[in-house]
Amino acid sequence: MCQGGLASVSMEDCLYETPSTGNFLVHFVVVNDGEDPLYVDLRSYRDIIRPIQYTESGSPDIQVIDIITSVPPPLTDSLRQAEISASENGSLLRIDGYGQLDYYADFNAAGRSRIDSLTTPWLLIAAGGWLTVTDGTNVERLQPEGGFVYVPIALPVTWGDVPNGSVVWFDSSGGPRVKRLGSNRI
Repeated sequence: MCQGGLASVSMEDCLYETPSTGNFLVHFVVVNDGEDPLYVDLRSYRDIIRPIQYTESGSPDIQVIDIITSVPPPLTDSLRQAEISASENGSLLRIDGYGQLDYYADFNAAGRSRIDSLTTPWLLIAAGGWLTVTDGTNVERLQPEGGFVYVPIALPVTWGDVPNGSVVWFDSSGGPRVKRLGSNRI
């Protein structure tokens, strides 16, 4: 999905249920490509890579692009320093050398019943946004080229259970919130 000098981000082609909200979740994986610890800023739902649109399709390739996605603020010296400071004070999530961080983000416009009722061979999920990561010295922004990427998922979708202890982001009616899952039920 996107590759930087410090880390890479990918999206799994399986969806996850959120019984309490009726939305589906998408699983993202951030991989530390180096031996030193890396810190990932997941403090704001609006600033993470997340699902932003879906469409059904007869092909795994997108035919029409009709999407608008946020543009990240410039990575200024002051923002870089703020990220480094946040890593030092424990506000960011740590990934050990060559390790990975898994997080799940909800898509607040569809749930399992809607996805399972699709009749085409493919579901295309647009993922957009960005992640800011730091190793305590360098700061980089990971973002799909052009601001978003469509990820094809063959139908019928494989549904999974979110593992205990997972980081889960919800865009709920009360505003975005993060939860560390304590059971397989959200």
